[in-house]
Amino acid sequence: MHSTDSSLDLQLLRALAKRRKHVWVPIALVTFFVSLCYGLFLMPQGFQAKVSIAFPQSTSLSSGLIGSLIGASASSANTKYVGIVKSSRLAREVEQKAHVQQLLNLPLAGDAVQTIKDGLTVDDNPRDGLMYITVQLPGPARLWPGAGRQRDRVKATVTTTASEYAKALRRYVAVSDVDKEAILLRASEDRLRKDRAAYDGAVKLLVDFVKTASVFPSEQSAAGTSGKSTDPQSARAHTSVLEALYTRRAQLETDIKSASAAIQAEDEQRRELVNNVESVPLEDPLLAQTRLSLFSKQSELDSLRVQLGSSHPMVENARQQVAVLKKQFERQRKAALSGRTSARAEAQAQLTAMQAGLDTVVQSTAKAENKAQMARESLADYEILHNNVEIALDTLKATVTNVAVLQLQTVSAKNRMTVVDDARPPRTGSPGLVMILAGSLFLTGVVLGSVVAYDYYRFAGSFEPA
Repeated sequence: MHSTDSSLDLQLLRALAKRRKHVWVPIALVTFFVSLCYGLFLMPQGFQAKVSIAFPQSTSLSSGLIGSLIGASASSANTKYVGIVKSSRLAREVEQKAHVQQLLNLPLAGDAVQTIKDGLTVDDNPRDGLMYITVQLPGPARLWPGAGRQRDRVKATVTTTASEYAKALRRYVAVSDVDKEAILLRASEDRLRKDRAAYDGAVKLLVDFVKTASVFPSEQSAAGTSGKSTDPQSARAHTSVLEALYTRRAQLETDIKSASAAIQAEDEQRRELVNNVESVPLEDPLLAQTRLSLFSKQSELDSLRVQLGSSHPMVENARQQVAVLKKQFERQRKAALSGRTSARAEAQAQLTAMQAGLDTVVQSTAKAENKAQMARESLADYEILHNNVEIALDTLKATVTNVAVLQLQTVSAKNRMTVVDDARPPRTGSPGLVMILAGSLFLTGVVLGSVVAYDYYRFAGSFEPA
C-alpha cells in the first residue's frame, strides 16, 4: 500500500502510466486533434492594420532638451486625442467609409460600430512621440473551404478602416478641436481669407471704374476727343494688366509682412532664451543633430559609469567625447542665438528679393495708373476707390502679421496631425499556424494533466503496481 501524503510518489506515477496508458494516450490524441481542427477550420482569424500619427508641437520657450528628445511633450499632446479615437463618433465616421456591416453581414450598423471599437487599440508611445492606431477585424478560419475571397476582402477592409481612422482624426483636429491655440489660429486664418477677399473686391471696383471712365492717349482721336475710349479691347487689356499688378503687389506685400513678422518673432524668442543647454528649443537641423548626439553620448557615459566605474578607460573615453560634443553644441548654440543660421540667412535673402520685386511692381503700377486719363469729374470717384484699395491692403497686411506670429507660436490646423506610416494590408492573420499548434499542445497538456492528476489521487491509497 502506497502512502497518501502530499509528496509525489514517482513509483506510483510510473505504475499508473503503464496501467492507464490505454486511456491517457487516446485522450491526449483526441484532445490535440480536436483543438487543432478547431484552430484550423473553425476559429476565426483576426487581421490587423496599423497607422502611426505624429502631432507637431507648438514652439515653446520652456521646451527642454530632455523632454524634446524622449517625447514627453509630444506624449502629453497625444494623450488628449486617445479618447477621441476610442469614441463612438469616430467609429461611426469610419464605418460610413469602411462598410464593415456589409463585409461581416451584421444586422445593424451599431453592431458594426461596436465590432470596430472592440478591435481598436490606441497606443500613445512617449518614447518616439507617436500615436499608433491598430484595428483588427475578424475573418474566416485559416483552412475554411473557399474562404480566400472573403479573407482578401477582410484584409482590404481592415486597411481601409485604419486609414479612415487617421482621416477622421485629421478632420476632428482641423475642424472640431477645442484647443485654444487651434481656435485662435483658425479664427485668424478665416479673417485673413475675408480680408483678402475684401482687397480683391476693392481692386475689382477700381479696375472696372478705370475701364469705363478712362481714355488713353494712343486711343484718342486726332481732334483731341476726351470721351470714352473707342477701343474696348485695348481698354480691357490695359485694365487686365493693372489688375494683375494690384494682385501681385498684394501678394508681395503680404509675403514680406509674413516673413518680417516671423523673423522678428524668432529674434524676440532668442532674446528671451536662458543661456543653458536645456532651454534651446530652436529647430536648426544642425543644432538638433548635435543635441541628439550629445544626449545619446551622455546617456552612454552614465550607463558605463554605473557598470564599469569612473576610472575605467571606456568611461574616460566616453567622457572626452561628451566634452567635445558639448563644445561643438555651445558653438552652434551661440550661432543660433545670434541669428547666424542657414535658415535665417535664407529667410533674409528671400525677404530682400521680395522687397526688390515689390519696388518694381509699385513702379509699374504707377506707370499704368498714369497712362489712363479721365475727365475731371471722375477724378474724385477714382481717388475714393483708390483709397479703398490702399485701406484694404493695409488691413490685409496687419492681418497677415498676426497670422504669421500665430503660425510661429502654434501649428496650423492642417498640419497639427501628420500620418507617419500609412496602413498596409496584413499579409497573414492571427493566430498563425505556430500559435495554433502551440495552443493545441497547451490544451492537450492541460487536459492530460488533469486526467493524470485525477487518476493519481484516485488510486493513491489503493493502487498496487503490477
